[in-house]
Amino acid sequence: MVTARGGQVDPLFRGDADRDAYVDLLAKYKERYGFKLFSYVLMPSFIHLLLELMAETTVSEVMHAVNSTYTKHYNSRYKRSGHLFKGRFKAAVVEKDTYLADLTRYIHLVPCAGDSDVKPEDYKWSSYSHYLEAKGDAREVLEKFSVIPGEQVRLYKRFVDEAEDSDLKALDKKVQKSGIIGSAEFIEQIRNDFEKEHKTENLTKKRLVLRSRFQKVFVVTGAAVIIALSAITYYYYAASQKVEGKVEDMFQEREDELKKDLEAKYRADLVSYYRATTKRLDRERKRREVE
Repeated sequence: MVTARGGQVDPLFRGDADRDAYVDLLAKYKERYGFKLFSYVLMPSFIHLLLELMAETTVSEVMHAVNSTYTKHYNSRYKRSGHLFKGRFKAAVVEKDTYLADLTRYIHLVPCAGDSDVKPEDYKWSSYSHYLEAKGDAREVLEKFSVIPGEQVRLYKRFVDEAEDSDLKALDKKVQKSGIIGSAEFIEQIRNDFEKEHKTENLTKKRLVLRSRFQKVFVVTGAAVIIALSAITYYYYAASQKVEGKVEDMFQEREDELKKDLEAKYRADLVSYYRATTKRLDRERKRREVE
């Protein structure tokens, strides 16, 4: 069950056009999110909704969609800005089998509180007409009263008309103060489920933190390894460059020595050849002179 209240300045609805707009939004998002709407009532300063959500949908998603869209409509229509609703909505978990019918009656009788002359069927802006016409999600509640369609409506109307003030006040107290409406066993079960879910959520968060830390350590360690490998590679590269430089210098020196040696030998050969040729020519000249 959800209760959303308006602020202290503006009423939630200034006219029937606003109420129509809100009801249309309920229908729109009911189709989108697939929730059941067992009952509702639109009052000048607050709204009651009795919802049953699909497993994958949260009440926050639904209420944010409906109320934020309505606030935009309201602000645009009346040239205003800012929040329309007072803070966050209030939600209570309900034990369906025990309290479903009682809460629909409680909601349909809200417009009649303090005025015995007002009948629930006279108030247009609630879901009571759905029960009188046996349509929509109201049929699921009506089936609890009888299997005969006509009998269902008659018995439900009597159930509403014969409500005791003491029962309504006791239920109102639970609605206003409790986050869980149900039997003692149901309340205990919900609390245990919540604690288990909370522990699971905390464990998941711890695992995510540990995973994040591990990833950070891995990244840091990986970076350190990369840096170390880079340093080692550079060291061997530098060392190899030095060795290679020394080898190149050694070969260059050896090449220079060989060049010098060859040049020396070449010069020596030229001198020898010149001397040998000179001697041969001298012998040839002397032989001719003798002849």
